Amino acid sequence: MLTPAKTWEANGDYSRAIDAYLKMTVMQTTDYALLEEVWYKALELALKFVPVKAANVGTTVAERLAEISRFESAGEAYLSIERYKESIDMFIAGDKWDRARAVAREHAHSSNKGLKESMWKV
Repeated sequence: MLTPAKTWEANGDYSRAIDAYLKMTVMQTTDYALLEEVWYKALELALKFVPVKAANVGTTVAERLAEISRFESAGEAYLSIERYKESIDMFIAGDKWDRARAVAREHAHSSNKGLKESMWKV
């Protein structure tokens, strides 16, 4: 399943590579480290080469990572697409309080009401 994704990536067909990487789910494997790696690859490609897909890919990746209890990675995925409240919530869920506080401090200027509410948790 990864071979087509890697081929499309090597050929510069990043959108198809992203879609192929995201086709990997817990239905295909229970190797959560592999899933984390593959999904993060999709996010990296979206951020770098297909920014129009970045927000959707980032949300999908973060949600999937949370489903397999990879909360810190989910937090980083949300952070990469500037979803600060969700990022903080994931760091808290993963018991990464220092990281949650750092994100809250770094983005305290945000006018996002949800972020301000999350900041009170930290």
